[in-house]
Amino acid sequence: MKLGVVLTACAVCLAGGPQTLSAGEGPGSGSRTETRNEKLAPGSKLWVKNRNGAIRVSGWDKEEVALVAQIRDSAKRRIDLVVQRKGQDLDIEAQYQQPVVVFSFGFSPSPRCEMTLNVPRKILAHFRTINGTVTVEALEGYARCETTNGDIVLHDLAGEALAETTNGTIEARNLRARIKGGTTNGRIRIEDVEGGVHLETTNGSIIARGLEGWGEGIHLESTNGGIEVVLGRASGEIQAENSNGAIDIRVPGATVIESSKHSAKVKVPGKREQKIVLETTNGAITVH
Repeated sequence: MKLGVVLTACAVCLAGGPQTLSAGEGPGSGSRTETRNEKLAPGSKLWVKNRNGAIRVSGWDKEEVALVAQIRDSAKRRIDLVVQRKGQDLDIEAQYQQPVVVFSFGFSPSPRCEMTLNVPRKILAHFRTINGTVTVEALEGYARCETTNGDIVLHDLAGEALAETTNGTIEARNLRARIKGGTTNGRIRIEDVEGGVHLETTNGSIIARGLEGWGEGIHLESTNGGIEVVLGRASGEIQAENSNGAIDIRVPGATVIESSKHSAKVKVPGKREQKIVLETTNGAITVH
């Protein structure tokens, strides 16, 4: 008897009876734009958390955060934009409703939220997302950027930056800042970086141009990728090592301290004494 009831219900459903709507068919579904404007004093902390979407941040001279969120969701999987104050600090999060397990016909696109923010330049910021790129420009202070399955792009920053991603690239340009971090399955490219550098990648190459180091040191490390460096104003002791691949160091005025097939130490004259460590497995190292 129970089996007959189930089969009857299914037959009615297939014949055109009540059906579960796919995403984009029900009330409250589709795309929309939400905006928020919140005061934030220089030196304050800002947390921005997203999932399935990019975070794009630009610094400006106002003591205010202006957020524009492009949201695509459905009645079954709604995205709520939550803004909370924590003292003088600010927390912004795109909260995704947990999916309800139902049977439906047709394609149901995943909810997505694309965030664009203008923020005060001098803040302590933490930006985190999944399945999206984090882009940050024109900040002075501290910027921590994290993503999975997305790139990190930084330019025109001052102070300090931390960049961490999986399955994505790291690109940094024109930094009056130190930078740390790494990626898995992605390349690293940095250009015109004044501060100390500590970056690592697995299964990716590294290209670095126009470095200085601030005397804090430069550390570039890869597994299964080559390293190409144009030092710029950086000086100190280069320590290069690999397991498979050539090492080619040609810096004007530099002195070779020691050299072998897969390692070299070279002294580069200049104002600052610091270590410039370049390490890779299965890749060449080139320094000019």
